[in-house]
Amino acid sequence: MHSINALKTVLVGATLGIAGAAANAALVQIQFSGMNIVYYEIFGTICDAGGFGGPTCDIAGRDVLDSMTFKVDGVTQGSPLTTGISLNLALLLAARADPTQNAVSPLTSINPGIFDSVIDPDQRLATDVTSGSVTFSSGSQNMSGAGVSTIFLQSLPFGLVATGPVSWSFGAQQSRACTGSVGERICTYSGTGELSFERTDVPEPSALALVGFALAGLAVVSRRRKA
Repeated sequence: MHSINALKTVLVGATLGIAGAAANAALVQIQFSGMNIVYYEIFGTICDAGGFGGPTCDIAGRDVLDSMTFKVDGVTQGSPLTTGISLNLALLLAARADPTQNAVSPLTSINPGIFDSVIDPDQRLATDVTSGSVTFSSGSQNMSGAGVSTIFLQSLPFGLVATGPVSWSFGAQQSRACTGSVGERICTYSGTGELSFERTDVPEPSALALVGFALAGLAVVSRRRKA
């Protein structure tokens, strides 16, 4: 009896351990520097510096980044990328904001924008922004933003696969004085940004087999106890 109970304890522990490891979620961060963005007051749009700013920005152009780093639970994957990397950004505020005043401006609830990281020639994480806000700080002449996106298209290095919602954020400082008259100012900022998401590890076939063996072992133990 004692040996059967001990075996059952071992099998239960093995099953839970394997299942828990298989469902373990890891935080993935895509961090980039050299982010250049432009705020167009007349439209209330924030665009990457690679495309002309209009009511919807020009997503055909992209801003070339200085570096892009991939981390999983804080551990850098490979080496930071420094070539062939760019940003595609278009955000639409719910209402025009004065960039010289302290303000928190939510994004519009209808088609608020996109936030993409691109690695030439064909790797990227393209997301559709669903919500967020942008903060202007007059004293420091900073602009920052944060929100949530859904995945539109992905093909990432290091075997990474994005699942669920993607969080986005950026922080930038005005790189030169705004131009234009009040209500039509164009302000340029430079800074850093991040896309992050949780990755749920897919269990290896061998792990699934071990779970099956453990469950079969529990069934055998149960039958023996009944016998």
